[in-house]
Amino acid sequence: MISDFLKMEKENNLFSIKLMGIPLWPLVRSRIYERTLAKLNHKDDASIGSKTKAKDNFKSIFQIVIESVKFLFKKKQSVDFLILAHPRRKKINDYYIDIYTDPLVKYLDGSTLIMEPMHKLSHYNPTPSEVLKLDIIDYWPRIISNIFYKLLFIKELEKFNCVDSFFMKKGIEFQSKSLVKKEFIRALISIYFFKKLLRKVKPHLIIEVVGYSRLSQYLNLAASHYKIETLELQHSDVGENHISYNFNKEQKNMVESYPDYLAVWGKYFKKNINAPIEQENILVVGFPYFWEKMEKAKSDLNIKNKSVNKEIVTVISQPGSGKELLNFCIKLISICDNIKIYFKPHPNELSEIKSYQKVIANTDNIVLVTDDDIELYSLIKTSDIILGIHSTVLLEAAVINKKVLILKIPGWEHYQYLIKDPKLDVYLIEQAEEFNEVINIENKATNSPKNNSYFSQLDLSFELLKN
Repeated sequence: MISDFLKMEKENNLFSIKLMGIPLWPLVRSRIYERTLAKLNHKDDASIGSKTKAKDNFKSIFQIVIESVKFLFKKKQSVDFLILAHPRRKKINDYYIDIYTDPLVKYLDGSTLIMEPMHKLSHYNPTPSEVLKLDIIDYWPRIISNIFYKLLFIKELEKFNCVDSFFMKKGIEFQSKSLVKKEFIRALISIYFFKKLLRKVKPHLIIEVVGYSRLSQYLNLAASHYKIETLELQHSDVGENHISYNFNKEQKNMVESYPDYLAVWGKYFKKNINAPIEQENILVVGFPYFWEKMEKAKSDLNIKNKSVNKEIVTVISQPGSGKELLNFCIKLISICDNIKIYFKPHPNELSEIKSYQKVIANTDNIVLVTDDDIELYSLIKTSDIILGIHSTVLLEAAVINKKVLILKIPGWEHYQYLIKDPKLDVYLIEQAEEFNEVINIENKATNSPKNNSYFSQLDLSFELLKN
């Protein structure tokens, strides 16, 4: 569907639509595509991220007010690097870290200020560095937009009728104008507060994760007003099947809300990305967290001892596809008695764990594991086989020459390039009956983990990253 979508937005010149100087289409483009794709694939909203229950709004409101006041009264503090961290953190020893920005911060030569959006209306604590929490930008504009969007009557919005017509032809009913109205209100308020912050801290570079997220785009638009450069750190696959990194070549220079630079993990991504960023501005920086953790990780003897004479299979779940994956696992153990499955839910699926446990209650060879049970990279090293759909874990496992099986359900397309790579031991399967056939194939991996095109060694020699 991506090619049709790109054609539609080009024919209707959607990137040219602005309201009070704010480009509307880039702000809603990814969400519209992902939501309609989820409907097409009959997935629930979990497929595009977990939602917060309304009652949690009231639980968190006191803390949100406190953080909002802190933001308003933040003192002037000039910094070299302003960092917009990923909201979902991972506990390592005593702290919750952002695996994308925190490993990089210690290599930067200059002062830093780290700021963070909310994750499900709260934040992870404690963190290794002081964090400026963006509740005032993340929460209040959302509430205001939900209240007042119906009062907006803007003629420009009629130009989005083509989007609804496009999806209607594919059998999907979607009302884009409500989403655009809400986004405009959120953007207007958020950009105002980001400009206020930038006047106080005056960074020479902004570093962010998920450059297509709404907060990153608001920040990029505010930064462009003061001619401050912005750099995105790669956080997942950025291939041709990711709509947020796929644009018509003729329209790339029309996308004003994306970062100026993109730091990718390896040469493959620089060569194959189709983002609205100049090729010379795509920097191969590497992924320091991956190398640090993988080199330290050791096989888990406890799992080994519990799985004697069995193949250890780790299944990496995805939001929106967890139940389908779990049903596949149950089918798998019914026809393969020589495997032990360790099923790892995605962090956004933790609310589903109880229902998953009920599903596997009567099985002996499926074990549910979380980060509290075993460190992810130890689990990868312990496993004989890694199975999933399109998690980054599959890429990480493939690079260290593990046998990786990609289940052919919606989303698998993201990793077609891994299946095609002759240096990797990666296979596409559709039925549980194919499992035995594939695992008996001798490992064909000839990839050199230390010299691969997906994860380069850390390189911070770029002038942009120097103070």
